Amino acid sequence: MFSPLRSRAAIFGSRSLVPSRPILQATITTPIHHTRFNSSSSSSNKPPTTADTVTSDPTPFPDSSSGETRGISGHAESLATGEETNATPVDHWGIKNEPLIETAEQARAILSAQAPNRMETWSKSQRKRSEAMTGPRFEQTIMETQPLPYSAMELIHRQPVRWTHNKVVSCDGGGGPLGHPKIFINTDKPQITYCEYCGTPYANEHNREAIAAGEPTYPLE
Repeated sequence: MFSPLRSRAAIFGSRSLVPSRPILQATITTPIHHTRFNSSSSSSNKPPTTADTVTSDPTPFPDSSSGETRGISGHAESLATGEETNATPVDHWGIKNEPLIETAEQARAILSAQAPNRMETWSKSQRKRSEAMTGPRFEQTIMETQPLPYSAMELIHRQPVRWTHNKVVSCDGGGGPLGHPKIFINTDKPQITYCEYCGTPYANEHNREAIAAGEPTYPLE
């Protein structure tokens, strides 16, 4: 008669016949350094021994200029001084280990050279030069690290007036990807009329004397 106890014992007995999980054996290996062999050992066919080897600096780096071999410390020094590298050199802000601090006197002196660099204003919403770059937005701004470009109004006012005999001229900013949509400008009034896209000045030749008698903001020639 079949007994559940006998079947359970047979199952446990069969498990003992299953091979156990293999044990992973850890082997301890020593790091192999770069070694150079003598000429006597390389000429023979027998394997080199400890007496035939000469210890050297691990992980050497060749020096192409002198033909010598240097270690990691020498290679790091060459990178720090900019030798053997085509990387962009760092500026004085990258090699200083100091906090960026600027006094109010230094910021005030640099602030006077910031754009816009025209004394008068040309927009109703524009602040005066003495009030430019002030307020909460610029409280913690270090002015020494800010760019000092010329404003666009300063550069366009160096362009001479384009004189024409026509009452209407067109301007497209030179065309191409750097241009702007073509607009038509009336030049019948005795004044310098500029393009509202790029600021190029235009005026009529018949009004040259009247414009020169005033105070033109563009060079007439």
